[in-house]
Amino acid sequence: DETTFAFGPRVDLGTIFSPNIGFFADLLYWGKSYGDEGFDFKFSSIYITALAKYYFGGAESQLKPYGAAGIGLVFFNSKWDNPFGDDSASDTDLGLHFIGGFEYDLSDVLTGFAEFRYIIGGWDLWGIFAGILYTLGG
Repeated sequence: DETTFAFGPRVDLGTIFSPNIGFFADLLYWGKSYGDEGFDFKFSSIYITALAKYYFGGAESQLKPYGAAGIGLVFFNSKWDNPFGDDSASDTDLGLHFIGGFEYDLSDVLTGFAEFRYIIGGWDLWGIFAGILYTLGG
């Protein structure tokens, strides 16, 4: 038995120098669990990250591919239960995030995104993430 789960909010912090250079921050929770015949392992991380992104081909088009990178804090935890005993461990680390993705304007206030993210720090991981951003005051 194996499950993986991730979710979190994202805040767009606007652009600087050019409409092609943007900033955002996010909070990401990631958890994974394994279980087999009396052995259960759970791993989880919380990432608090500030990122810069560059829109390839311009930020004014409806489909906007981008590359992003950032740094943040990682709080990670592991827990295991088995016939020989139970234990857990936790720690804090710096995490480096590398992202390639695209945004698509769905309306004046809604933007969809999909991205590939690789994270170094805590539990190194990669994933494909998708979501919808709502623009306040749009």
